[in-house]
Amino acid sequence: MKQRVIVVGILILAGIVGWHFRGVVRDLVFESRRVSLPPAVPYKDDESLRAKRAKRAERSNPVNIKNVHLQEDKKETKAVVTLPITVNLAVPFTSQAPHGVWDAAHEQTCEESSVLMADAFFAERGLGGADAVERELQKMIAWERGRFGYFEDTTAEETAVMARELFGYKKVEVVYEVTADDIKHRLAEGVPVILPLYGRVLGNPFYTAPGPDYHMLVVRGYTADGAFITNDPGTRHGEAYLYRSDILVNAIHDWNGGDVVHGRRAMIVMYPN
Repeated sequence: MKQRVIVVGILILAGIVGWHFRGVVRDLVFESRRVSLPPAVPYKDDESLRAKRAKRAERSNPVNIKNVHLQEDKKETKAVVTLPITVNLAVPFTSQAPHGVWDAAHEQTCEESSVLMADAFFAERGLGGADAVERELQKMIAWERGRFGYFEDTTAEETAVMARELFGYKKVEVVYEVTADDIKHRLAEGVPVILPLYGRVLGNPFYTAPGPDYHMLVVRGYTADGAFITNDPGTRHGEAYLYRSDILVNAIHDWNGGDVVHGRRAMIVMYPN
């Protein structure tokens, strides 16, 4: 009987210790499973990339630039572009809670931190540490309150307005009915993509269950097997976080007045001036 009590006590103690250190164990497992990524490439503004962006701009509809076609002998044929096998843009990372304080405000700053990361990539600079990021986030929140009356849950278009008006980007597209190839083509042109998402279907183990109803992150590349490389500000483990292509694309939904799961499939693309 005494031996049984000791065994039960050891099991209970092991359970308590395991629960207390569950985050550490999860982090170790995550790090052990990290795959090798293609080298991260800094922002390049060379002639070939500018030509690709210009060609897309010439044939693009400003509202929805999906399914671009060429006319040949009165027959409609889709433009064929060969994509590189892998892309990994060196987009600096920050979580949306730079000091690790996930209060009510920082639960809502995924849109701001995503725009901030994309801007830092084009500016060829780092983000400057937690204090600097926090100052920028607070400036963005103040601007949004003045412009929209709120900063929480901004739509794809409202987020694009912030990139245009606050950050000064002359061309910011909001593209609807997005496919995996649409995302890959922008990445191949050297520009990251910002996605609005129904976060609860992403299956990220580092989210607090059940995950965010509405979320944004930056897609910075893709791997040879088709997974997307993201900077996900919703977790401190979000730098170069991999999502399967089908999972990420199926999660893309705009805010849609709070009915996110039925929101349009959209992406935000900021182009360098």
